[in-house]
Amino acid sequence: MTGDAFLDEVTTHLLAAGGKRLRPVLALATATSGTAPATREDLLGAVAVELVHLASLYHDDVMDEATMRRNVESVNARFGNLVAIVAGDFLLARSPRSPPASGVEIAALLAATLGELCQGQVAEVRAAFRVDRSRDEYSSAISGKTASLMATSCRIGALTGGLDRARWTPSRKFGRCFGMIFQVRDDILDVVGTEADLGKPAGQDIAEGIYTLRSRDARRPGPRARAA
Repeated sequence: MTGDAFLDEVTTHLLAAGGKRLRPVLALATATSGTAPATREDLLGAVAVELVHLASLYHDDVMDEATMRRNVESVNARFGNLVAIVAGDFLLARSPRSPPASGVEIAALLAATLGELCQGQVAEVRAAFRVDRSRDEYSSAISGKTASLMATSCRIGALTGGLDRARWTPSRKFGRCFGMIFQVRDDILDVVGTEADLGKPAGQDIAEGIYTLRSRDARRPGPRARAA
């Protein structure tokens, strides 16, 4: 909490709305190997990755002009774009400060991940309304905008949990693969899911010209349509 009532309200708006908390779960599962009790540093590492994720949602909703997130009014819709952007920046600034003992290394990991997040987002923006977007371009974009933070979540968990160095790379690789699968699933749901399933309007990607693998397939006529 910041001590500023308004900023606290803005920065906790989506936290109070719930969410899957997948990234902190990945960090904690890696740190504890699913059996050992979590330490204070493990918990703070998990908080750090969740704050980065939360900040990315604030910024994404401004870019997408979204009105709903997690079945509640989005931050930008409720407080305005400027407040949403600044609040997202504040959350980013707070994230590296969380873990004490491994703070420098974790801050470096988060900084590198922020770069990947931005690269992935820029790649997606550049591909908007491009019907010739390739599978490789799609994979590269989601690797940056989604899978990179999940990979870092596992890497931070390995660090705070004191795992052997031999397990760092496999942990990070698992996180990236998990993130890729998660995003593909999310993109499928955007086409076939409902607003209740998603916590936000369905079909938003197609409306914004973000042609994912599933939406590209959905736009192609089947054999009968071609014959007609």
